[in-house]
Amino acid sequence: MRSLLIALPLLVGFVQDEAAIQDMIRRLDDADLEVREKAVKDLIAAGSKALEPLRKAAASESAEVRARAAQAMKAIELAIGIRQVYPDHKPLSLKRTGTVGEILEDLVRLTGARIDASPEQRALKGAVDAATLLQALDQLCTGQPSLTYTAGDDGTFRFSSDRHIAAPASYCEALKVYLTQAEIVRKSDYKETTVGGTLSLHTVWDGRLKPLRRVRYESLTAKDDAGRDLEIIAATMENMFRMGGAGGGGFVIAGFGEGNDGAGPQAFAIKGLAPESKSVATLTGKVTVAFPLARVDVVFDDPQSGQRKAAGDFNIKLKDVSTGKKKITLTFTRTKGEVQGLKDEIMGRLDAGNAVAVDEDGKEHVGEIALPQAEAGGAMVIMGGPGGGEAAKTATFQATFPTLGDKDIKRFKFRFSDAVFEKTVTFEIKDIKLP
Repeated sequence: MRSLLIALPLLVGFVQDEAAIQDMIRRLDDADLEVREKAVKDLIAAGSKALEPLRKAAASESAEVRARAAQAMKAIELAIGIRQVYPDHKPLSLKRTGTVGEILEDLVRLTGARIDASPEQRALKGAVDAATLLQALDQLCTGQPSLTYTAGDDGTFRFSSDRHIAAPASYCEALKVYLTQAEIVRKSDYKETTVGGTLSLHTVWDGRLKPLRRVRYESLTAKDDAGRDLEIIAATMENMFRMGGAGGGGFVIAGFGEGNDGAGPQAFAIKGLAPESKSVATLTGKVTVAFPLARVDVVFDDPQSGQRKAAGDFNIKLKDVSTGKKKITLTFTRTKGEVQGLKDEIMGRLDAGNAVAVDEDGKEHVGEIALPQAEAGGAMVIMGGPGGGEAAKTATFQATFPTLGDKDIKRFKFRFSDAVFEKTVTFEIKDIKLP
């Protein structure tokens, strides 16, 4: 009897929800436009429990109901996909002192993070006053002579006995934006002294997240400690050499690594510093990190050189189908958006180890898609030359099938994310000391 009494409220709630959703679906065909539009919003807010009734509504005789049901389903499925790659952030407020082990236990309880630390590390004394997981981990390590952490590919935070490098940083949800380099150039003549230089920013994230290697900074504004508004622009080789010309001191260009790496430190030129300034008082902006959503099948029947498929913001072309060499060469060309970090982004959007070739006998051969060996060593590649063009938007990959033998390929398929979710957060870094 007790079990029945406990189950009754749940059953009543389910029946009420189902009745409410059916009422929303009926309103999709209401004569009033505002009523129809509100019904779509209400169904989207209902989330996954509205999906099955909406699938039935998508077969309605009413074109209006079919269209609006499809609209609601698409929005709900997108929201579910977003939560899978970027789960709802759990607010954190942790202020306490104690041993590192005690504080780590609180962090695990509050955030669900996986943290690996030795008994000796856990016995150290620490203190935190943090609003995010990454901020708490940084605070634990700051001030310790030999304690730092890294986030593994499996999402586990692992502590090690190395020195932690503290840097001015801003924390928001699962992201951390911090300064990796600050260099200035002072020029003096008989009239005045001018000061400029570079700041290099880097963004990292909770290791449980799997974003693409593409980070974008926007709307950067800054003030120095004299109250001057500063100009912040992307640091190109041209403007950096102009700033570091005759009469200037040395400077370091940070963030110019591999030409197509969009997730490493990125450098920005700063202009307008007061000659007496000792620090950048505030640096604010927005950072956007992209996450691949659910992958879809890309299928080529009777694959031949020159065949093309569209997948979101990419065109995929079969460049060469070589049965004898058991491989297929294909190119990915971006049709819109950023090309920085192109190859890393494609690898992030591919289910690279599950390419499939179906031979003439109907047998499936599992293969792998990877960069051609000539490009897999990590050397810097500058694509497209001056002016960029089509080559700068295109990357070449190869699919290999070791078990294919000399059979003809009748079908080639792989999984690729045709959409991404972009998470944008605002950040503010304070008191950046200048050399």
